[in-house]
Amino acid sequence: MAHRRATPLALVLAIVSAAIACTAERAGDDTTAGGARTAAGSPVPAARPAAALERAALTTLRFLGGAVAFDSVPLADTVALHLAPEGGGTRVLRARAALRSPAAWTVSAAGQRHSFVPPPGMTDTTAKAGVHFNCREYLLASRVPALADRPHVGVMLTPGADASCLRAWNATFVFDTAGGSPRLVAAVYDQWEW
Repeated sequence: MAHRRATPLALVLAIVSAAIACTAERAGDDTTAGGARTAAGSPVPAARPAAALERAALTTLRFLGGAVAFDSVPLADTVALHLAPEGGGTRVLRARAALRSPAAWTVSAAGQRHSFVPPPGMTDTTAKAGVHFNCREYLLASRVPALADRPHVGVMLTPGADASCLRAWNATFVFDTAGGSPRLVAAVYDQWEW
């Protein structure tokens, strides 16, 4: 399930989060998506788990954008922040408490500091479970194979529906669902040249 709107980022995220919650409530059962398959050939996750993952990713995105409080973000005790291979493939581990401020969501590589906070002016949001974005949909295995088997949501922000993909902001949020509710365990920042 992909979501796309052309309004200010905070409003987009609020609308998408509400739509996901309504969809999950209407589903009413835990059936899968009728045997559909992803590009990798793996089964599409059930509607409810996909919606819960997308909701958790959008909540994290809303926190990074300053729209919600830290306590609403479903984080594990330790979160791995990754840069895509083109950005050096750097990985850092951060304790949950160290991520209380969006400014702390950074990775340094090759003398540059890369922030996971989306730039201002992004009005179009796409969030989709089971994919990784870098302008287009990719398999997460093509960027960070060690995370590919975990539940994840790719998020792409652009400054408008017709904007060049070179102006996109891309991240993938990776979750642990063993406890029932998704908890963020890793994030991958792509299109690192921003």
